[in-house]
Amino acid sequence: MWILEGDIALSAMLKTETQDSSVETTVDFFRKHGYITGIDIMTQQEAEEIRKVFDEYESWACNGESISANGNERLKTHLLLTQIAEVVRHPRILAVVEDLLGPEFVVWSSDWNIKNAGTADHFSWHQDSTYAALRPMEHVLTCWLAISEASEEHGCLRFADGSHLCGQLMHHEQPGAGNMLSRGQTVPDEYIDKFRVKSAPLRPGQMSIHHSHLVHSSGHNSTQEDRRIGLAIRYAATAVKGFKPESATLVSGEDLGSWKREPRPRFSYSEEAVAAHDQAVKSFIRARRITMAKPNS
Repeated sequence: MWILEGDIALSAMLKTETQDSSVETTVDFFRKHGYITGIDIMTQQEAEEIRKVFDEYESWACNGESISANGNERLKTHLLLTQIAEVVRHPRILAVVEDLLGPEFVVWSSDWNIKNAGTADHFSWHQDSTYAALRPMEHVLTCWLAISEASEEHGCLRFADGSHLCGQLMHHEQPGAGNMLSRGQTVPDEYIDKFRVKSAPLRPGQMSIHHSHLVHSSGHNSTQEDRRIGLAIRYAATAVKGFKPESATLVSGEDLGSWKREPRPRFSYSEEAVAAHDQAVKSFIRARRITMAKPNS
């Protein structure tokens, strides 16, 4: 399905200043800074094909309306759509994740991140670990794959460089106009001021990856052109456990650990796939009904 030319080792996929093999390995860079960006995963043509899959799905799931920021329909579509099941198993993505998590890991969730043009929609400074309900979070990460242009003007991700080394930070719940986080969870500004902020613009088909404890945000889509569409794929080592029993998709290795196995869809929108997707999303939502993670003492 994918065009795979050349080496799929992580170092070979990077063409940005985030990796300099003469100074430090890419894995060392991730451990020090908490992110890697500008990773070439698929061609622009392949990204355009995934965009068509998303557009069709959005029309089917939302009756012609846009997917809402916190709607359940944005979750775990790799269990419903065969093309997205292929994406979360993309050899280039799996090669990156294996370098960082080891040979056995699952997709514990995936979700579409959409910002319409000319809106105030944004994500405040936060850590993915805050409501993840998993442990240990040191072995959990997010791959953010750009399906459309994700420039600074489109509201690309911004990383607080090295902030993952602080562990879990205090968040305030501050729901506000345009904040796309479900509870408006926000890291106070005094924490952000301590770190260098790195923007991570991506072309369609490129990916960034960040640690679950890395503080990050993204601004609004100030263009009047196109939506910013990204697929966030959440990977965890199989040794990671949920606070409550839940399911995950095994994509590397043989041992599922404590996770319940999720079935791969044989056909998109099939009755079997719809039922499996619905069950997994409900389980995911129940497991996230928790209080905020406590900050490190």
